[in-house]
Amino acid sequence: MTNSAGMGPVFNADQCFVCHSQPQIGGSSPKANPAKLIAHRLGGTNVVPRFEAPDGAFRETRFKFNSDGTRDGGVHSLFTLQGRSDAPGCTLHQPDFEQELHRRNVAYRIPLQLFGLGLIESIQDKAIMANMNSAAREKRFLGIGGHPNLVANNGTISRFGWKAQNASINMFAGEAYNVEMGITNDLFPISRSEDDYITTGRLPGHRASTCSPRGVRPRAGAGAPLPWPTRHLRLSPAFLSLEKLALPKTRGASLWLNVTMDCLLLEVPRRGGFRTAPSFSTSVGWDRRLAARK
Repeated sequence: MTNSAGMGPVFNADQCFVCHSQPQIGGSSPKANPAKLIAHRLGGTNVVPRFEAPDGAFRETRFKFNSDGTRDGGVHSLFTLQGRSDAPGCTLHQPDFEQELHRRNVAYRIPLQLFGLGLIESIQDKAIMANMNSAAREKRFLGIGGHPNLVANNGTISRFGWKAQNASINMFAGEAYNVEMGITNDLFPISRSEDDYITTGRLPGHRASTCSPRGVRPRAGAGAPLPWPTRHLRLSPAFLSLEKLALPKTRGASLWLNVTMDCLLLEVPRRGGFRTAPSFSTSVGWDRRLAARK
């Protein structure tokens, strides 16, 4: 995606690394917001929404409700191909962001970092479940509970995306190509917009992209496994006996202890110790409540 070729009619960006570049390619939103560049590339006549600050994070949007009051929650693309030289005749309009902002109907998301996704994919479902069920007494004491996010079709644990809605990197990449850049592919072959305002007869989004998810699997530095940290965090039985601890009565100290224990209890057990891998932040939906002390 070096020359914006192959995009569908609606999109948030035209290159993966435009949004995933801080601190390196595969990271999160860059320091300089690329919205203006994306909006006007190749002669595009898009209007940059006012929530896209030049020196702020690149924001993508979901609308909370449909116009009839029913729940929405889906991604609404920022830009269209209107005015671009690679889509002559396209007059498809952008969503009316000003109206939705006035209705307080816009929820924001920023690009997620992709580092270590291969590591997350390599963790077996049974390891996630075992970790969730471990130290049950201590977790109950801290008000920690949760359930795995499951794929509806086959019951496996999903773990990628804002809502942990995808179980594999291939599916995650295919969805991102379709939703973020409007590119159809083997996994998502249908264009996100079939609006009548699209008058051009050669929109590339109407046919499968030659870059299928098999060719865009994240590589080293983005989704490939990263080395484990060398330092181990081990929990001794005495430390886990929280009832025996002389807990401070100040709210600040209590918060510190709760957060510390959360981090330890949610990490991945491996080879007898705990290593820092954020595998359960999305794959398991945790219900976190501060333990009320009597």
